[in-house]
Amino acid sequence: MVLSTSSELLDKLGRLCRERYDDFPFIFTLGGSTRTESVGRGVEALAERNPSDSAIVMVHDGARCLVTGEELQSVFDGVKKDGICAGAVPVKSTLKEVSIASDGTINVLRTPDRSTLYEIMTPQGFTYEKIKACYDYAALNSLSVTDDTAIAEMMGYPVTLASGKYSNIKITTAEDIAIASQILLRRNQSED
Repeated sequence: MVLSTSSELLDKLGRLCRERYDDFPFIFTLGGSTRTESVGRGVEALAERNPSDSAIVMVHDGARCLVTGEELQSVFDGVKKDGICAGAVPVKSTLKEVSIASDGTINVLRTPDRSTLYEIMTPQGFTYEKIKACYDYAALNSLSVTDDTAIAEMMGYPVTLASGKYSNIKITTAEDIAIASQILLRRNQSED
């Protein structure tokens, strides 16, 4: 497992992981200033282990800490079948494509057909050969993306989606923490 993180957390995370999972082969690497740089550094660190081209690499961000084993397995199976796969759920809300004027006015350009839209999440999986090619391409072209599969799309690789769960939320705000607490409470109650 490769963990990319900030310089402030690198030592602490390493210590914590070694204390709790001393026999697990972690690789720790310093993250970058963007998600693309962080994942790219993780792929570089993984290269030192000489994985086979067909090895499956799963990318997951710590902000989605409510991921389930079922979601991980679904993406893993998708990668085995198709080479690149991401977890996703159908979009529930109506979305608007907009332009923002210089005065800050938000103008609606169009309303995409919601039935054709999915919210992409992590985990996202690739064969090693494909993720290495994607991040080499990203570095060569100075790309910065918020979604790993976007690079694959730019390169013309087919990307498939696996069923995710709406509970696999991205925790980035105080409101998200409150929602995550409720999800965990519900999960714990259903296990009792």
